[in-house]
Amino acid sequence: MTPPVATSHVVYIVGWGRSGSTLLTAILGEIKGAFAAGELRLLWSHGVQRKRLCGCGKPIPECPIWSQVLEKIHDAPATAEEMERIQARRLRSRHFLPELFKMARNRGPDDELTRYATTYAMALAAVHDVTGAEVVIDSSKNPIDALLLQRVGVDLRPVNLVRDPRTVAASWARRKKLYDGDDESELRLFTPWTSSVLWSLWNALAHLVGRSTDRPLEVVHFEAFLEDPGREIDRLAAVCGLTREGLHLDGRTVHLSPNHLVAGNGDRFNTGVVEIEPRDAAGLERPLDHLLSSIASFPMTLRLRYRVLRRRRPEPPG
Repeated sequence: MTPPVATSHVVYIVGWGRSGSTLLTAILGEIKGAFAAGELRLLWSHGVQRKRLCGCGKPIPECPIWSQVLEKIHDAPATAEEMERIQARRLRSRHFLPELFKMARNRGPDDELTRYATTYAMALAAVHDVTGAEVVIDSSKNPIDALLLQRVGVDLRPVNLVRDPRTVAASWARRKKLYDGDDESELRLFTPWTSSVLWSLWNALAHLVGRSTDRPLEVVHFEAFLEDPGREIDRLAAVCGLTREGLHLDGRTVHLSPNHLVAGNGDRFNTGVVEIEPRDAAGLERPLDHLLSSIASFPMTLRLRYRVLRRRRPEPPG
């Protein structure tokens, strides 16, 4: 089945978690002509299957936006149960390299992954139809998803969001509630070593996504965004083909409206006046954890302009 071609562009944020994508996506969603979908790949598992909360506070199937989207894709080639099952069996971190080898050998995804990607693409097209947005922002971050969406013809504009791997590892070591309708719901924990290995893998594959499109991969350092939010937002708005119109951003103060982010951390429920606070790029308290994280994230730390052993903020792109 050929997916409908959306007339909107899709800005797909790819990279390892705990890198600031929820806040960045919510801010971009304030721009006129943009719709922030959040982690759209979780629409089927978190939304349909578990009825978790949308950013607007309603369960996904009852949200005024997502209920319409789900109605439009009711005849998609893959059901919600199949989408979740495919993600669990074939699209987790440990599956990335084997699946890439299979796609290279077969010169493309097999029927199951094609059904998956087609259903995903139909959801993106439905979001455009329901919202009328010129640009849909998907912060799912999964690089294989991005490659599959490109394969089925989605006009994808990839953005690689990165943050110092030691800071990210420290964040993954702390408990963080999701506040999405399940009192026991928390983001999973990773050791500094595991987080940093996955940080390297996901960001390396983000560059593969960039090479698969005719547009240059935009790399956004979260530290640069914290240092000068306006500069980075203007750069990303240009990637979207938009201006900052509609966004109320003054220095590090932004006004956030209620959003419809499918998933993400609890920050998506923050509305009103929000301060974008500069944060120390430190993180891991134990020197051994810092060393292990640095080793596990090498050599991507160099490629992404982070010091291998000593912490520093990367120079802003120029």
